[in-house]
Amino acid sequence: TLVRATVAHLEGDRARAARHFLRAAELDSTFYAARVEAATLHRLLGECARTEAIARQLGAVRERLAPYEYHVLDEQVAQCEGDWERAYRQARAVVDVRPGSAFLEYSLALQAMQLGRFGEAKDLLDHHTLEQGVAEVGPNYALIDAQLSTVRGDPDKGLDVVRWLRARNPGYGPAW
Repeated sequence: TLVRATVAHLEGDRARAARHFLRAAELDSTFYAARVEAATLHRLLGECARTEAIARQLGAVRERLAPYEYHVLDEQVAQCEGDWERAYRQARAVVDVRPGSAFLEYSLALQAMQLGRFGEAKDLLDHHTLEQGVAEVGPNYALIDAQLSTVRGDPDKGLDVVRWLRARNPGYGPAW
């Protein structure tokens, strides 16, 4: 079930991945990370009622969740509620628990952007090479980096990043 969830997630089928993560949690009621992942996927699908329902269920066992899990879950709920400052604080806590991840710093950069903190967002992405960020997150990492370069006053750098991305991912439509 976990393998199916991971494969579905990698294939971009968030709904199927969420179902498999929830099935994995049914098979092992202490597999809280699977429920947290399902909650995240439901938020990404625009199904915040499901995200919030999972958060309520896990509220009863919050003390058993790893710090990473409860911060990620709280971040998802905050995003559902449109509480960008709280989402940012939770994303920051996640990065503090697992430092060095291009994916987690990218996620924090997105939260910083919601608050208009473009310099901080760019600094977070600059902790990693484009190759590392794209490898860990996907090509959208480079698009956000290009946008932030442009917003921070360096449109030539932004164009260079987009050209770099298009050369490596010619089929990635948003880069065009």
